[in-house]
Amino acid sequence: MRRLLPILLAAVLSAAPAAPQPALGIADADVPALLRGGELGEWSRARGAYESGRNRAAQGKSIAETPRVPLKGSGGESPEAAKQRGLAIQKEGEEAMARANLTLDRLRAVAAARLADQTKTVSAASELGSQSWSEGALVAAVRGIKAARDAGATRHHVLGVWTFDASGRAARGEELTADLRGAWTKAQAEREYLQSVPEGGYRLSPGPDAARPVRLAEADAGAEAPGQVALAWGEVHALSEDLSVVLIRVADAHSLRLLASEAFLCSPRGDAVPRRASLTLRDDRSFLPRLAASSSWRLGYAPEAPALGASLLRHVCHRLGQVSVWADDALASLGVASLPVRANALWSIKPVAGAPAGERAFQLESVPTAPGSRAVPVGRLSLKVESTEAPVAKPR
Repeated sequence: MRRLLPILLAAVLSAAPAAPQPALGIADADVPALLRGGELGEWSRARGAYESGRNRAAQGKSIAETPRVPLKGSGGESPEAAKQRGLAIQKEGEEAMARANLTLDRLRAVAAARLADQTKTVSAASELGSQSWSEGALVAAVRGIKAARDAGATRHHVLGVWTFDASGRAARGEELTADLRGAWTKAQAEREYLQSVPEGGYRLSPGPDAARPVRLAEADAGAEAPGQVALAWGEVHALSEDLSVVLIRVADAHSLRLLASEAFLCSPRGDAVPRRASLTLRDDRSFLPRLAASSSWRLGYAPEAPALGASLLRHVCHRLGQVSVWADDALASLGVASLPVRANALWSIKPVAGAPAGERAFQLESVPTAPGSRAVPVGRLSLKVESTEAPVAKPR
């Protein structure tokens, strides 16, 4: 599988213009990585036979087309005889090319079919239920503590909870932050994972050296390795006047890789509501499965990405796509971090106009950060909200 990744990811991440493709839609240089076992030897032999035939045909063509002066006397080859000899050699070479091409075309078709299967459209979906803020925060704290502890982290910092209005503006909620810290305290029971807020509050910045890449506050030395310190925070996004979606995250403080992501619906007052939501990603190119299998790409989020779309996509990538998600740009968008950009490609997230009532939809693209890069379509992310109330029967 590893030897396929450069081909598969290049299809969606490369910024270089596409080279002309054969009729079957796959370049010959990419065919061997999609072949198996004896097919590789068969391909190599057929390529060798094709090249030999092409050289033979070129030799014959050259002989046939080279001007010659008729020779006097006997023992020499006449111009017409030389031409016929050249044409015979050319025909011999072309026939060898045709025979080799039968094998090459068959193997090209095999490779193209495998590539098509590996880049087919796939979908991932998750259901978001409704909970009160206090109940949802407690459940998220229990699961977040487990994820952090499973990663080895025994020191946990709750950075805060931020609310987003309909325009995507974020504001830190002190009461909600206290609630999440309270949920963490309750969930940890007698264990003392939750750490005190540093003097001056949290402000993530580059650490003192490569071994400690992130410091949490001015006086913090930074974690020395992954699996020591965990960060937790919450985001509350307004969907309408009476409905919000809550996402509570946990990340490793050294690598900033996401460890947990929980999501639920509630009212702006924190009450449970008779609603549920379906979060769906239609992946037109099997992008996430291939990205999950690669260690070559680190996708960040464009600064202009809608806050809701970016937050939902992080949740989908982590929970459904098994893709590594880093929290640096998310925390920067909350105003709690100032860290260098380490992504080599960005998610472009654009709202879809005219989505049905009760649905938020976003068109997704991948854009490498290299100069001259082109956006490559990936798919569509949608959040569809439905009522869970039983319909009222109409009087007869």
